[in-house]
Amino acid sequence: IGGNTSYGVHVSLTLTTGTVVRGNFIGTDATGTLALPNVGGGMLIDGANDVRVGGTNSGDGNVIAFNAGRGVAIITNTPGAGVRNALLGNRIYGNLGIAIDLDANGANPNDAAPDTDNGANGLQNHPVVTNAQQGSTTVQGFLVSATSLTFRCEFFATNVPQGMLFLGASNLVTSAGGTAVFTTVIFPLTLPTSAYVCATATDPAGNTSELSPGARVKPAIDSDADGLWDSWEVANFGTLSSNGTGNADGDALSNYQEFIADTSPTNAAAVFELDNLTNALPHHVVWNSSASRWYDLEFSTDLH
Repeated sequence: IGGNTSYGVHVSLTLTTGTVVRGNFIGTDATGTLALPNVGGGMLIDGANDVRVGGTNSGDGNVIAFNAGRGVAIITNTPGAGVRNALLGNRIYGNLGIAIDLDANGANPNDAAPDTDNGANGLQNHPVVTNAQQGSTTVQGFLVSATSLTFRCEFFATNVPQGMLFLGASNLVTSAGGTAVFTTVIFPLTLPTSAYVCATATDPAGNTSELSPGARVKPAIDSDADGLWDSWEVANFGTLSSNGTGNADGDALSNYQEFIADTSPTNAAAVFELDNLTNALPHHVVWNSSASRWYDLEFSTDLH
């Protein structure tokens, strides 16, 4: 859905309820990589209620990117309208305006608990991400909102090769004072230190917040300076007594080489290698991969 002179998708009027928008490329071509911007922005929800953009199942999420305005704008046209609009599992990035704009007035500051202000999606507060650490990515922060409710908090990485990654979700329950603190939300993917982790919060009624500012990913901890992340050493050896030059399983790879490939340093049969390579079109290259590593596949059309 691209190249339009207004918004790519426009859902309007208070009596419009229950619309589902999922699995689309809004502002891009069908590969999700080339820009076909919509001039107004990616999507406008104008007074409609109970709209679901994306979802929690595989393939539900939309790519909303490269548009010449906001990614998704939600506004009210009458009091109490433009609410319960859930944005779940989408990749919203590279737009000239902010990713999610409630009331279409730019980024809204969080207010104090119990977050009772009015506006689009009730101006739901966004989570505050205070720290993101390499290893298996560990995210810390807090949410201040309505009291004693369960919120779905979705976490995203920006400034990565794909533009934005949906990392996953965690349910947070606010206290009687309206606060939920998360200290050990862990995702298996290891992010580069150029990335930022940001988040949204969606209340039980379906009101999704704006996307939070991001926390820069910090390098993984290597307290003994042996080139091996502490988290990897403890996971594989139980202690920090090993080092990068050792070879615990006696194969051809040092502990450091096993760490780079994220193969087991205590299993000589666990090696990084191609499992299959097909010579006929389409070519398939197969290897045992790790969710905690990034891979670059390089190729040449000849042997020179």
